Amino acid sequence: MTPISVEYFENLADEIVILSKKSPASSLRRLSSLKLKISEAMMKSVATPTRKEGLESVLGVIEVLLDPTKETDAKLRSKEDVHQKSTEIKTDIIQSNTSDKPNQNLSFKIEEMDISVIENIARATGRKLEDVLADLTHDGMLNYSAGTDSKSTEFSGQLDQSRYRTTRHLKADGGFAEVYLGRDSKSGNDIVWKQAAPSRQLSASKVNDTLINEIEILKSLEHPRIPKYIDSGLIENNDGVRVQVLIMEYIEGTSLNQEMKAVINGNFKQKLERIISLMSECCEVLEYMADLDMPIYHRDIKPHNIMLSPKKGVVLIDFGLSKGVDAGEGISKSGGAHTMGWSPPERERGVTGPFTDVYGVGQILWHLLTNEDAGIFSSDYRTKKITELGHPSWLSELVNLATIPDNTSKRIQSIFEFRIMLEEGDLNEI
Repeated sequence: MTPISVEYFENLADEIVILSKKSPASSLRRLSSLKLKISEAMMKSVATPTRKEGLESVLGVIEVLLDPTKETDAKLRSKEDVHQKSTEIKTDIIQSNTSDKPNQNLSFKIEEMDISVIENIARATGRKLEDVLADLTHDGMLNYSAGTDSKSTEFSGQLDQSRYRTTRHLKADGGFAEVYLGRDSKSGNDIVWKQAAPSRQLSASKVNDTLINEIEILKSLEHPRIPKYIDSGLIENNDGVRVQVLIMEYIEGTSLNQEMKAVINGNFKQKLERIISLMSECCEVLEYMADLDMPIYHRDIKPHNIMLSPKKGVVLIDFGLSKGVDAGEGISKSGGAHTMGWSPPERERGVTGPFTDVYGVGQILWHLLTNEDAGIFSSDYRTKKITELGHPSWLSELVNLATIPDNTSKRIQSIFEFRIMLEEGDLNEI
């Protein structure tokens, strides 16, 4: 059997050191276990002096990490010489770190650790004393975060976090993301920071893919009733997992869901003119999306995703379930992600088409007219409920045709058709 390489033990020690900041106790246990494995490997390396010497070097590092007060061996230069060299290096580090920030405090203070320990680490790792000092000074950890041999913490697609600052958590979290109000230092404007949120039910890959879909959709859309895409990229969350972040325009106002809660709690009845106006504005943006070269369907029309802005009126948000379909209808690879009640039954089969969002706006119209939640009801019940509240009968017909659940071919086929029927209804009955 081929002996395990010295490099393998070095890499394993590096990984344990990098993890030490998150779990010090666990790291000590792992280092102790690794120390035993290296000792066993050294016993088997008597015939290969070079390998034995390499293992001794790794073991030296581990012993120092397990016991920072461990005395250095006689091979090291005198502590006086080392201290003089370290003082010179420390002065250089302080000057380079405080040139732009005169009040910056270094996270690591050399006088708090015996310099012979640092010299021992440098010898055992094969690093320069300057690099070990710079590494420890940077964040108090031996993790190659600084020095001439540092390993960059940047990664492909990384978001420039220095540009944005989150200010508060918004109550608009979806099933796969956390949403924050923030500020863009470049423009000075408020922004929405939407961050993929892995959970026990949803893996990082799944939530990242969902947010990437929304990012790509927003990038392709440009309409006053859709939040503007600003930026996106990867960050490491508090658990050390790389997650996608979407930065987009902040829409001032309240959601239709919030407004309807107030209406229902107050037992109010909205004016029909306002209901038709809201529905027309909602259709306007959905019609724009459906008329693109590759039509895009929102697929999650519900009161939570309709913002009412004082300046813009209706603004459609949350495009996490949106999908572009070349023509006609398509089958979603993601299955039938949908919101029960508001989404049509065919979404459970992953079916999407121009009739998909029609069902959603039909349920919204029903909700606005009656203050009742979305659902599948008989046409007779809907007609009776709407007309009993004093609304014209043509509106009940429109709601019924838009919310046919079991046969999509009988449903109104497009948002355009729905809007025409809405705007050309017998307004004399109002």
